[in-house]
Amino acid sequence: MKKNTSILAFALTISISFISCEKEKPDPETKQAEKCAYIVNEGGYNTNTGEITQYNKLTKETKNDYFNIVNSKTLGDIAQSMHLSYKNELGFIVVNNSQKIEIVNLKDFKSVGKITGLSYPRYCITADNDTTRLFITNGNGITNNYVYIADIKSKTLTDSIKVGKGPERLMKLNDKLFVLNSGAYEKDSTISIININNKTVDTTITVKDRPIDMGKGSAWSDLWVFCKGNTDYDSNNKPINKTNSFLVLVDHLEDSVIKKVDLGFQIDCNGSNVMAMNIYGQIIYFINNGICKYDILADKIETNFIEGNFYGIDVDPETGYIWASEPASVGNGKMHI
Repeated sequence: MKKNTSILAFALTISISFISCEKEKPDPETKQAEKCAYIVNEGGYNTNTGEITQYNKLTKETKNDYFNIVNSKTLGDIAQSMHLSYKNELGFIVVNNSQKIEIVNLKDFKSVGKITGLSYPRYCITADNDTTRLFITNGNGITNNYVYIADIKSKTLTDSIKVGKGPERLMKLNDKLFVLNSGAYEKDSTISIININNKTVDTTITVKDRPIDMGKGSAWSDLWVFCKGNTDYDSNNKPINKTNSFLVLVDHLEDSVIKKVDLGFQIDCNGSNVMAMNIYGQIIYFINNGICKYDILADKIETNFIEGNFYGIDVDPETGYIWASEPASVGNGKMHI
């Protein structure tokens, strides 16, 4: 990479949410919204140091510990992910080890409540312009493997849908919810497909070991799924039966697997935000220590496309720039653009 712009984050940076955020009193002459990115910082396990960094893409201003600064309280233990509601009015921050979802008003980032009653929350989404329901993946592979539905207004859990082991990311396509079952502390290789109208799993399809990330391709029906691969361990904790990582193409209209691309290795990354697609849906970037890319049209893999040691990756939908975070076991992490 010829030129890097880096910003400091608080600890482990794993995911980015890109939005347009307006000033409380916008300049009437320019009437131009400030463009912001929210960076989720995991923090250390059992240290209560999960946080959010706000980065203004126009002014280059960085606000670390943003939740703490605004609300005068810590966010919690292991900030896992963040979802933005329809029209970017609310932000839902999943705090894994604190077993909750903090809800903030994106105009000022003030806390407006939280959702509790979760055991191992991972990701959440609203259903497009449905601002009444929040769908939440929960489960460590051993127990409580559900998609929970929460009422946003009352901030309470109202329904649960049993899915596979260790549900991770979820995506709504038409009236279906695609849920990746990673296995977590167990093992899984499936996608649960939920009908959001009747709140039942209509179909379960098998992909490859440990699906953990996904993105929409350029074709209308294309859904690309990143499967990390599985490693078993013997009684001496030595790795055995190691399987490769795969990119799997799913037809989300027919709920069927179309293609499986063997990467030839198991990726070297402990994060769960390991895949991102370019803004045209024709290039898949993924982490294997450095950043690799898969050209979908050419069916070609380029390893070590960007050198480095990365933990999370995303693509700015406005500029197409890649955002990639470095792991940080102690002290501050760093985000590269």
